[in-house]
Amino acid sequence: MTPPKTRGQIERALCQQIQALYRDLLGQYPHSAISRVFDRRLIVLLQDTSPQVERFLHLTGQAMLAEQMNREVEAALKPRIKAVIEEILQIKVVTLLLMSDLEQGFSCVAALLEDSPNLREKISKPSRQAASASDQSLSSAS
Repeated sequence: MTPPKTRGQIERALCQQIQALYRDLLGQYPHSAISRVFDRRLIVLLQDTSPQVERFLHLTGQAMLAEQMNREVEAALKPRIKAVIEEILQIKVVTLLLMSDLEQGFSCVAALLEDSPNLREKISKPSRQAASASDQSLSSAS
């Protein structure tokens, strides 16, 4: 049986796969993405997610049309993002919210999961410097 992946590995995979969705479906690759898993909750923040046509409409005074278009794009993306999350975490998504800010060009994915993912916390090894300091304090105590 494969050991569970670390929190960092899972969060990185989520970012990469969701960025790939934006690239493949919208031709817009978010240049920045971060995700965090908190117990049964997941948050993913993406920068530069607004397709060029939505930004153009927003900048040229067609904000209502841009927002309507954005709502349609979000509705089409939600089931795909949900599938990516469920595939990576191997846990059912109970609720998924996708919100975008056209003016700032960022999006937020918030998901409530059916269960907490089985994540292995990365155990960091002490650095050589910390280990030698610990050895020195032990030898000076004797």
